[in-house]
Amino acid sequence: MAELAEEYSRLTKKILKYSIISVIVIHALLLVLDGFPFFTTLFGIALHGVYYQFLKDFPFVKFSEPLFLGACVGLLVNHYLWIVYFREEYQYRVPQARSIPPGPSAGTPLVYQQSPPTPASGRAGPYW
Repeated sequence: MAELAEEYSRLTKKILKYSIISVIVIHALLLVLDGFPFFTTLFGIALHGVYYQFLKDFPFVKFSEPLFLGACVGLLVNHYLWIVYFREEYQYRVPQARSIPPGPSAGTPLVYQQSPPTPASGRAGPYW
């Protein structure tokens, strides 16, 4: 894949350019239409603006350049912001094991996982 990108660098640059623009438009639409968080979405848009700056010197990248180092840090921050948002939005909690007192037989487990509740119909269904 890298060889194709190297051989057809003009086409690759064009594809990257339109991909970055598409992602920025999608971010803006999600902000306006779906009510995504303002700061996190704006940070993602700004970060893709930074990625767009790499196209000036494409296909060359200077790894010690402040723009590249800032993009790497921005990528980590952006992922952290989205992970925090979705974790809070869907209130994901890690299931905890409950301990129970030992029963009369030696084979009784000391710790068990609580099974998910069954629907009103009494049939076991999916977790959602």
